[in-house]
Amino acid sequence: MALRIGIFPYVLKLLQSAAPELKPVMIFIWARILAVDPRCQVDLIKDSGFQYFVNLLNPDFVLPVSNDSEHRAMCAFIVAMICRGYSQGQNVCLNSELYNSCVTHLRDPDNPLLRQWSCLCLGMLWNKHPEAKLEAIQLKAHLHVCEMARDPVPEVRAAALHALTMFIYISEEAPAVDEIIFEVVWRVSVMRHDGNVMVRRELLAFFFKLVTRYPAKFPVAAIDHLAHEIDLLRDSIAHGKHDNLNYALAAKHYVEQEDLVKGDPLRRFRSDTTMVGAVWLFLQILTSDPHPGLAQQAQAIVDHVYQKGLSTPTIGRILKINKGKIESLIQIRDANLPKVASPYPAPTQIPTTPPVLSKNESYLSIGIRKVVGAFNQKSESTSAPQGSTALDGNRPRQLRGPPRAHMPNEWVRPPNEHDQASVGTTLPKRKVPKPRRYKLHDSHNSPTLPVRSHFFEWALEYFAEPQMQPGEHDEPGSSDYNLRLWRRIRNEKILESTQPLKTVAAKEKWDVSKGMLHAQSAPMKITFHQFEDHLVATDDKDSVLIWDFEKHQLLSHFSNGNPPCSRIEEARFINEDDAALLITGASDGTIRIFRNYDDTAEVELVGGFRALWNQESEATGGRLVFDWQQGQGKLIVAGDKKKFNIWNSAAEIYSATFRSRTTFPCTSLTSDAVAGDIFVAGFADGAVRAYDMRCSDRSAMFRSWHQCKQWITDVHLQRGGNRELICGSRNGEVRFWDLRMPQSLRLINTLQESPPNSTLRALSLHEHAPVFATGTSAHEISVYSLGGRKINSLEPYNSWYMLNKSPISATAFHPHRMLLAAGAVGSPYINIWGCRGT
Repeated sequence: MALRIGIFPYVLKLLQSAAPELKPVMIFIWARILAVDPRCQVDLIKDSGFQYFVNLLNPDFVLPVSNDSEHRAMCAFIVAMICRGYSQGQNVCLNSELYNSCVTHLRDPDNPLLRQWSCLCLGMLWNKHPEAKLEAIQLKAHLHVCEMARDPVPEVRAAALHALTMFIYISEEAPAVDEIIFEVVWRVSVMRHDGNVMVRRELLAFFFKLVTRYPAKFPVAAIDHLAHEIDLLRDSIAHGKHDNLNYALAAKHYVEQEDLVKGDPLRRFRSDTTMVGAVWLFLQILTSDPHPGLAQQAQAIVDHVYQKGLSTPTIGRILKINKGKIESLIQIRDANLPKVASPYPAPTQIPTTPPVLSKNESYLSIGIRKVVGAFNQKSESTSAPQGSTALDGNRPRQLRGPPRAHMPNEWVRPPNEHDQASVGTTLPKRKVPKPRRYKLHDSHNSPTLPVRSHFFEWALEYFAEPQMQPGEHDEPGSSDYNLRLWRRIRNEKILESTQPLKTVAAKEKWDVSKGMLHAQSAPMKITFHQFEDHLVATDDKDSVLIWDFEKHQLLSHFSNGNPPCSRIEEARFINEDDAALLITGASDGTIRIFRNYDDTAEVELVGGFRALWNQESEATGGRLVFDWQQGQGKLIVAGDKKKFNIWNSAAEIYSATFRSRTTFPCTSLTSDAVAGDIFVAGFADGAVRAYDMRCSDRSAMFRSWHQCKQWITDVHLQRGGNRELICGSRNGEVRFWDLRMPQSLRLINTLQESPPNSTLRALSLHEHAPVFATGTSAHEISVYSLGGRKINSLEPYNSWYMLNKSPISATAFHPHRMLLAAGAVGSPYINIWGCRGT
């Protein structure tokens, strides 16, 4: 506006005024001017106008406003715009005072905007400016920026990576320079665990700078990676370990590099081969990122490295030799795969979702990306029949850790280990939801390189938008406000109407049919929404179906996007009292979050991240279980490995890690939804352990029960009611626990009336009513009161072509209503029953 009405010369002249009351106004005006027209940076160089904002950025300067940190953030933005792409601006701003001011503001705990723009200001100052980088090294400013790697705000972490990406591109090649770069890489390596897509995109740009700086070293790291893959394949064949190798090689390398990135960076990273090998491993893992855009970019970088290697005679010859070795070893291994027969015949008329690749593949890295069989995916896809994969997931899971003393080995195996995976070819390919503004890469064209960051352009839009008015959703009378008000009133009515039904639930039979949904494939997980009439069902691969269970209408269906030979392990609704999201967890260790899940055309991927690193696929026993804490916004994730990861949804990083104190995988997880500090886990050996997140890792586990002797099917802590904690094991024992007691309160044997050799396949506890339900391998569902009285038994509908009664695959209670849903292995139907008198 100042430029349009002709007062720009006066605004420029006011920079020479020493009046303190004008300073906040001038900061705001010039921030808006530079956000709209960055070319005004030239005018601020004249008459030393830039010094006005450099002085105000000094933390010792007192600004006559209450929100001085926000005004200093605008000063950092102005100085960054002066230096951005303008060497003269960098030269005039280069002084130790500006470095010290920005480093001091990096420690400001109250204003993340100030920390973010302090990082970006430093980045713009030393970008393509050797003298500025030398000054930063002398003042150790780059190390202070590295400390932002664990900042609780994703924008600050992304800004720090953006600044460091510009820092590490040093044209000079010398051992001292390499040592500085290695230390930076070590300090930011923790960001490989980051759950924010924006941060991982900046990390990818950071890695690409390293690839361009060391063009000859990364092809050598690729050769070493293939050599490790050959060794792993030979070991697998020699010892008869016919495991799926999708993630085994990455896991092996990851454990090795985990040891390398710990400790003193100068001691651990003194070898450039170690640093390059670690970065190459991280790039390999990013090619399987849940976010398709990041996976495409990582794929382009990996292809670029292989193209460089193949263009070199010596390295290219070694790559081709290794390719031939891997192809031969894979053929030998696949020829020796054991065939496990299932006692439950799989229906051949029920279609399932064919494997859906998350992105287009290229010849050079198709096998490398999945870390199994370099250059081998095309041959597998042509030889394998449609609707199946070359590495089938129908083999028994290999569990780690010796069983407890005098315990038969089958007790610690999952009840569904002999289930036949669904097959079929007639189900249409489901849509894989994409993020907003995502553009699918054309496989016929080369991916765009270099990987460019657009974070700075995105960040400066903040100052171009109105800052003085509240958002529309906060204004009474707006559509967003009215919709949220309506939801709150509706939710209160549902809670009020369902509370009196709790006493009826334990007395009356649960045999009132409420409908039967045709899920198109056998449901393995079923979950009700608390307030909407939504039910989500997932199968044994990647399909997600959303139903309106009141209208018996299929609302949407889409693919989760997890890779072949993996399956969806968990599916939950979050933020159910408002605009709910759907969160899924797959056996490859990835978490995905979807918006508009009830509309196939509008569903989109909000975010995704790898919650469990060093995780194998489902075919080798890979598991992922999680529990969502709405009050604290935390996601507790566990799997095969000996630890629990606590993910903070606001910061999008893991806030804590706790050891499980056992070698057996975690099979079920529940937490205290009220206080949010306690979580309880069940394990494959029958143990049930309780942990307190307020304690350190050493003392977090405060209770360990070992009365159950077999695989824990489920463990659950009620949200309401009497807050009962129960667990069920595969032998049918359902035990009740009190966190204060060392022994179980009572035991219910739910398989007394079942046929011999039956197992408990599913266990569900109502969140508020005093009832729980069990599903067995004998195709039977039983409803019990918490006192142990068996209310009634049910059998889900079984199709005429099912020769035997198939095991129950999933059961689920509605959180508030008196509804029970269930599904069976091999059957595409979801049965829903209600309680009499409700």
